[in-house]
Amino acid sequence: MSHHDYRRETRHQALELLIRWEGGCNATTLGELFSLDRTNAGRDFRDYRARFGGIEYDASRRQYRASCSFRCHFSDGSLDEYVALCARHKRHDGIFDFATASPIPVREPVIQDVVAAILNRVPIDITYRSWNHPAGIERRIHPHAIAFSGLRWHARAFDKRTQSYRDFNLNRIIALDTVRGVAYVSGDKDLYWNTRATIKLIANPKLSTEEKTMVEAEYGMTNGVLLIRPRQSMCHYVLQSLNAEIVDNEAACSGRARPIVVANAKDIRPFLFGNS
Repeated sequence: MSHHDYRRETRHQALELLIRWEGGCNATTLGELFSLDRTNAGRDFRDYRARFGGIEYDASRRQYRASCSFRCHFSDGSLDEYVALCARHKRHDGIFDFATASPIPVREPVIQDVVAAILNRVPIDITYRSWNHPAGIERRIHPHAIAFSGLRWHARAFDKRTQSYRDFNLNRIIALDTVRGVAYVSGDKDLYWNTRATIKLIANPKLSTEEKTMVEAEYGMTNGVLLIRPRQSMCHYVLQSLNAEIVDNEAACSGRARPIVVANAKDIRPFLFGNS
């Protein structure tokens, strides 16, 4: 793909998101976002409509709007993408609160070195802090992925010491050295990373009927159920971020403090900390 094509597709992605979430977009808005004159920005709309259709010009509002056949081709149309677009271009400052992914600062040199190890398929020697070894202990790990828990960044890696795949909090790595000339253990056999679980979430059974209805709507449940499919290794983090309760019987539910409950706890427990 040429640089010109990439820039055009980036603009097409933006016009899709603005049409989807703001109800319309015109050449002036697109031109302001990408420093284009109205003529060139208008060409983007005409090119897009010629290729895909799905948009039509509303003369009364002087903008392109979605037609009944509109669908996204350069984005997934998600709210996250729209918010990211607005944050990147400083659009609607004061309307959205563009919260950072985590209030905890990341140690950039560590992340850079771990990413390089993954891309180059080499193990690394680290000094790693844990509750059992708060001063740090030497470990050799073979990282193959990086994951965000909802609060912290982790490396997913094969750990030589335990001969198993584990998560390593990147902010607990206090020293790191790349290892050369040693066979790399990939993530191909990391079953918990490569396999997804199905978590069945429901409103807490101890809530009133009206409260359950409210919770079901808030969490976008269908017929009282929300199904999510995280990687097995990410289940605990996902449930923590949702404040979901994991109990084996209704009597143990805490009520309003934990408005959603894992309905298939027995299926999910093997993937939780202390059980895998």
